[in-house]
Amino acid sequence: MIANKKTVPSYFTETKNILWLVIFTAVFGLAFVNIYNPFGWLDFYDTYSLWYFVYTSVLVLSGIVALTISRILMRAYAKRHPFYYIQYFVWLLGEVALLALLYSIISLVFKYDEFPGIYNVIQMYKMALGNVVLIIGLPYFISSLYFALQDKNKRLKQAENDKHEITHPLDSSVIVFRDDKGVFRISITIENIICLEAADNYVSIKYMNKGKTSDFLLRNTLRTLSRQLDKTAIVRCHRSYMVNFEHAKVIRRDKAGIYIEMDVEGLDDIPVSKTYNKDVTERFANYSSVKNRE
Repeated sequence: MIANKKTVPSYFTETKNILWLVIFTAVFGLAFVNIYNPFGWLDFYDTYSLWYFVYTSVLVLSGIVALTISRILMRAYAKRHPFYYIQYFVWLLGEVALLALLYSIISLVFKYDEFPGIYNVIQMYKMALGNVVLIIGLPYFISSLYFALQDKNKRLKQAENDKHEITHPLDSSVIVFRDDKGVFRISITIENIICLEAADNYVSIKYMNKGKTSDFLLRNTLRTLSRQLDKTAIVRCHRSYMVNFEHAKVIRRDKAGIYIEMDVEGLDDIPVSKTYNKDVTERFANYSSVKNRE
């Protein structure tokens, strides 16, 4: 099911990154077309000239316009829906197919006499597919690496900043939650946070609000948040869960495994995996003893 797939990082649909990708692809595409003449457009002219450069610039620009529209639509969709890798790759294939069709039509219009019959039309489209992959493949690959590096550096910087925003677990302070781009999204007092649950590249924050439980979906990873919350009462107990010891009543073991019972009515018991079993039980015992002494 698609719900079990990974969502693409948000940097693929950021406006500035889309602009960077479009400009880089345009420059690379123009250089590639003028150097290698992959579509045979130079055959329209006796020799390479300024007019040929203008001609290829207009043709490449037409493809870039189509690519820009595609990326704008992608961003609009990703802002309203989870955008999974499988959807992203299908979208890329659609861009390649669309650009190949565009350049095939251009070539056939000017060189129709050389490509009579449906067989040769198909051959032209196949050639255009290969050329389009060459033209946009390298810019896409380099851009992806660049965006990933930028995102990694941003995360490291944000992690350092977040260390100064998380306070001692027994303080009645506020936890500041930021998304994967470091943008503030919500702040909640520690005692009102119940648990955190991973959902692909999102984290569902369950908290008390006016006597009832509420949920806030944050685009971030549980791994990042667990590092930020390391010195608080919110503890990682499972690859998909973190719990706030403020609301933990009992840790029990039964045939099905180890579970944490919470003091929130209607909330299912939260599992504890073997990986976190020892750390959770020890920290829960220490936390309970400190709290009782108060």
